[in-house]
Amino acid sequence: MTTKQIVLVFVVLYLLLMGVGGAVYYSIVKAPQEHAAAQAEYDAATKTPEQIEKERLAAQAKKEEEERLKREKEEEERRQREEEERKQKAERERLEKLREDIEAKMKIVTRGGVTFYTHKRGKEMSGVHLRPFIAEQNGIITLKHDIYYYSALDDANYGWIHGDHLDITADGVTYAFVLDGTKRHDKLGKGAEALTESYVFDADKQVIAMLKAVGNANSVTVRYYGGADISCNMSREDIRRINEMMTLYEIMEKEANGDI
Repeated sequence: MTTKQIVLVFVVLYLLLMGVGGAVYYSIVKAPQEHAAAQAEYDAATKTPEQIEKERLAAQAKKEEEERLKREKEEEERRQREEEERKQKAERERLEKLREDIEAKMKIVTRGGVTFYTHKRGKEMSGVHLRPFIAEQNGIITLKHDIYYYSALDDANYGWIHGDHLDITADGVTYAFVLDGTKRHDKLGKGAEALTESYVFDADKQVIAMLKAVGNANSVTVRYYGGADISCNMSREDIRRINEMMTLYEIMEKEANGDI
């Protein structure tokens, strides 16, 4: 065969294959689609009025059911929102009342733009006391850790401790702290009738955890030591005061953070 004849053969084969492919595509894809469309047109044209009405009612019922489910969902979401808002309002009012009750027992003074929240305390008994308080300035809430040792002249164990360690045991769990002795404030009263040692610093996470535990404990033991050593049981009154101070601190923190 000549080159021209070979080319002619390939052209004929290509055309045959294209024709076969088109026929296959039509029979597999296009023809069923056209048949389905024609069948749908035929069915629509041959439907009885009863069938048309039945389908209309079915479509309407389906639409109404979808709308009903949508309304029920929206109503449930609205109810949940209102319930959540009600709970938030009740919690906000509860905390506001609780704060009001706690503050009524406190001494609140403002000095140099800083508002201090401390408990009203009388003369301290000899021993070691934890006296946390709150300082608030421009919406910033700071919990202060106040360690106070008091020894009266008529106390059998009257004398300096020069403490630089503090162990707090609340319901059997001990929290140990090493104190910076250079920040201790020692004071001898007039006529040496009493002496005091004290530390005041910002409470960190460990101190906050300890004070929360103390405020919720049934029994608390305080050990303060360094040059000498003293241990004492915390009174129920002091435990209550710490619980109230920590509660107030949490409420003020939530208010400052916009959580209530």
